[in-house]
Amino acid sequence: MELTRFQRLILANQYKILEHVDPDHADHYREQRRIFEDGYEIAYDWNIDVAPDEDTLGGEDGEFVIDVLSMYEILHDAYDRLEPEDMDRTDIEFPGFHKDEETGLHGFTDFLIEQQGKFQSITLRGGDFQSTVPMRGEYQRMLSAWEKSEELTDLTKEDLRRILDVRG
Repeated sequence: MELTRFQRLILANQYKILEHVDPDHADHYREQRRIFEDGYEIAYDWNIDVAPDEDTLGGEDGEFVIDVLSMYEILHDAYDRLEPEDMDRTDIEFPGFHKDEETGLHGFTDFLIEQQGKFQSITLRGGDFQSTVPMRGEYQRMLSAWEKSEELTDLTKEDLRRILDVRG
């Protein structure tokens, strides 16, 4: 099934109506509405199966955001567990994505953290997820370094250092 921008608007409007008709479930309908308003393609199949549209956030980009946020959550957990003396807590703060040049990535990050309440253990640099420079390349290097870890969810101090050292 393919959704055009117009069809997504119709679905978003239906969810908006449901927010008012069924206030007990308004938060759920608000999340669903945002999925279609902002074109978060990866989240479509959380509702219905659709084909990609040119103004959607593709599944690969959505997976990238989830991988980056998962990595930062694990970095945060490892820092708290290991208490490395040669690192500062600011080293593991999530800088976010550039709002103008990485709009879809930034928007989906906002959706996951603010709307869905996921990745709450991540510390945000500057209190939001808006970097002043594009971050995709840096995050790709960090993900590659993370994948070299023996245990992806139980990092050592050496893993932490290796992942953080590849930043630009």
